[in-house]
Amino acid sequence: MYRRLFALFVVVATVMMLVAPAAAQEEEVVINWWSHWANEPNKRDVIETFAAEYMEAHPNVTINVEWWDKPELYQALRSTFTAGEGFPDIFTMDPTDPGADFVSAGWVLDLDPYVDWETQLVPAGVDNYRYPALGVEGTYGIAVEYIIDNVIFYNKGVFEELGIEVPEDFTYRSMSGKR
Repeated sequence: MYRRLFALFVVVATVMMLVAPAAAQEEEVVINWWSHWANEPNKRDVIETFAAEYMEAHPNVTINVEWWDKPELYQALRSTFTAGEGFPDIFTMDPTDPGADFVSAGWVLDLDPYVDWETQLVPAGVDNYRYPALGVEGTYGIAVEYIIDNVIFYNKGVFEELGIEVPEDFTYRSMSGKR
């Protein structure tokens, strides 16, 4: 959970770097952020807390967060992008459809010029936001909820009682012995 929340902070901080020049000049900056996490209170709390703290530190910046259910968000994004107006500055979505459609239509920003993937962010999951099959270069998103490890918790005593042996290195081996 905390790893995901940290990743979310990194995403927001990266976006804020993109608006930093205007914010530093004391110009009024309004950032519209749409998220499909309408029904996920922990994620809402993180985003709302970050937005409030950022606005407190940068009084000339206003962050408007709008919460959506996922299907309605995708429909609204497609409609506003197609119309060429009314779309948000930041939005959350899955890297697959409609993400690939948005990239091929040229509706989202390539983040490579703004992010050093090796030193600023752990590049975990970054390939999910690259679309070489579309014939485009670049990275068009940051993995907020990328799970690096699949973890299974077990009761050692129960496993011993049932005769289930766990490998010493705790890795999975298939029936053929291969990982």
